[in-house]
Order: sequence, then C-alpha cells, then structure tokens
Amino acid sequence: MVSEDRVKQYIALWMQLGKPVVCDRDNQHLGTFSVIRGQSYSPDFEQLWQTICQAPHHYHLAATPCSIGDLLEGHWDLLPCARCTLLQPVNESVIEAGPCPCQDLASWPDDNLPLPRQPINNQDYLYKIQLRLLRERALLQGQGAGTDINADINADINTDTNADVGVNAGGDIGVNVGANAGGDIGVNAGSDIGVDANDFELFDLDVDADPKPAMASKLANS
Repeated sequence: MVSEDRVKQYIALWMQLGKPVVCDRDNQHLGTFSVIRGQSYSPDFEQLWQTICQAPHHYHLAATPCSIGDLLEGHWDLLPCARCTLLQPVNESVIEAGPCPCQDLASWPDDNLPLPRQPINNQDYLYKIQLRLLRERALLQGQGAGTDINADINADINTDTNADVGVNAGGDIGVNVGANAGGDIGVNAGSDIGVDANDFELFDLDVDADPKPAMASKLANS
C-alpha cells in the first residue's frame, strides 16, 4: 500500500514525460503537460488528480499493470526503476516488479535532459544552500577546532553580509562567498527566485512576469 502523496508524485513524474492516465471505462487518456507551476502542482494537474481519486480503481498509468486504487489499497509499492530511476509499481505479494512505465518510451532515459521533479519550496531550498556555505566557510576558517560550528552558523545565519549575489539574464543565481570558501558556487534555482544581497533574505517573484527588472530594483535598494 502506498500513500496518496507518493502515488500523486508517481503520476506527476511520468506525466511530465507525456505518459497519460487511462480510464478503463471508456479508454479515455487523461494528461497535461502543465504539471508543475511555481512551488506547487498546476491547477490542471490538481483537477486531473481529483478526477482520478473519485474512482481510483478505474484508472491506471499507461503501460502499467495495476490501477491507482491497487497502489492505494493493495499489495503494491513504488520503487525506483533500475533503468531510469523513476518510480515503478512493485507487487510485494509476489516480490515481483511490474513493468516500468519507461518500457515504451524510446526517448527515456535521456541523460541530457533534467529528471522530472516534484514542486520545490524555493525558500527552503536556498536556506539549505546558505547553511551549507556558512558551514564550509566556518570549516575553512578553522572554527572547527574546539568550537561548535553549528552554533556559530545558527548565530550567523541571519547576519551574514559577506555573500555577493549576481543574477544573469537566464535567471541563474551565483553566490560568491569570497576567498574563505575557495571560489564561486553557482546554483540554478529558476527565474522565480530572488535573493537579497545584504542578508540573503529570500523572496518570491511573479513567475509570469520578467524577473530581471524586479531583481535589479531589489539589488539597487540594498
């Protein structure tokens, strides 16, 4: 038995590759290419998911042997495929993996393309980057000898002003922590993320608008 959130993730990952959900009542194929919007699932995908949840035993992901209802209630699990690493259904009662949805996708896996993903919380993601950079700086400054690095990082997390932030036209964020960190670290966080250069404050920009003017104004006021 698989949790509803994990089954939803499973459907979302494969739908990003064009794999539809099939209704066994009328052989209707349901799908959308707009699966992720900003930090959450798109309204189109949420509506499709609600349709599936109304009769989960009548829907299955194309080219898979079990229904959505089987995953939610039966002896099935979702585990990474050995070939493509995405989730595939596995029948626990017979210790047998069902065919992975990638079996009929000639173009997948493709190492030149990014993997399908879940929605990402931008603030949590960048906070972890900041925390890692502060920890690396503390280690390079020798604060690890007889000092609680985590305590120093927690004290410094809201007051660090040594990070220089640059944003290129493509929306990538470059974070330079200076010589103490040994160079530049670049993070592709998408064009809907903003970073305040003074205190690394995180803020969201309108994903439908051009982020460069808002970002330039934010940096000019810092």
